[in-house]
Amino acid sequence: MTDHPVIGEPRTAHERSLERSLREGPPDEVGYRAVALDFGTDPRVETVRTSRSSVRVDRRPPHMTPIFASLDSALVVLVVVFAGLVLLQPTIPGGVGGSPPPTEPASASPIPVPALTETFVSPRNGFSVSYPAGWTTKAAATTWLPNKLIPIGNPAVDELKLDGVARLVVASQRLQEGQTEASWIASYGQEYFLRRCSGDRATWARIIVDGRSGYLDLNGCPLSADRTFSTPDVAFGVIVFAADRVYRISLDGVVDLAYFEAILATVHLDPASAIDAPAPS
Repeated sequence: MTDHPVIGEPRTAHERSLERSLREGPPDEVGYRAVALDFGTDPRVETVRTSRSSVRVDRRPPHMTPIFASLDSALVVLVVVFAGLVLLQPTIPGGVGGSPPPTEPASASPIPVPALTETFVSPRNGFSVSYPAGWTTKAAATTWLPNKLIPIGNPAVDELKLDGVARLVVASQRLQEGQTEASWIASYGQEYFLRRCSGDRATWARIIVDGRSGYLDLNGCPLSADRTFSTPDVAFGVIVFAADRVYRISLDGVVDLAYFEAILATVHLDPASAIDAPAPS
């Protein structure tokens, strides 16, 4: 019975040579047997283990030096941080990720007031006022009777205007016996399209005319009934009392409150010079 060698214990020189060849490889293959990754270092660097030594092999692209590798990592971190800030930014008007705020309309500039170089003196209504050069004037020819409406163009009003720009209309009447400011205002009648703008009479703002406190009964009222004069046509009006008279002064056209106040600042009320008799026939 032939003895067989135990596995792992070669008995002859030939077996020992075969074992060494299988374990180490032929001489020209030494150094290429065992390859292991070292996860404690840069994953792009491999450690090549051989039977005699371990060799670190850099697998990074040839152009990537350690400095540029660090910069590359820093750039990635910055990109990630910036993207996170963008995604976490609250959605607010004007903020990142939010809708832009609605465009606000530009504030309207005050309408320029021409130089008030001319003076008009009413022959019937007892007042004077300054107005710009180039305006036309039309003096009242009759008296404003109690409880009567005086629309634009009524012969009881003084009218100063420049077509397409502005129009100043003034009328006055004597208070009746026992009539007060409050009772006159309570009985004051207006055309329908003006009443819608006047609102509650108890809330009328006050405005100064020749040192007296007047009632601002129209404050930016659009005159849709008279667009042929100017576009837009906006009206302002004041009721003011002086001695035994009441005055109704209005301005309409391409105007604003500051324009109206500039003209009112030149008004001088002279109730003693007013004429109440009807015009001669």
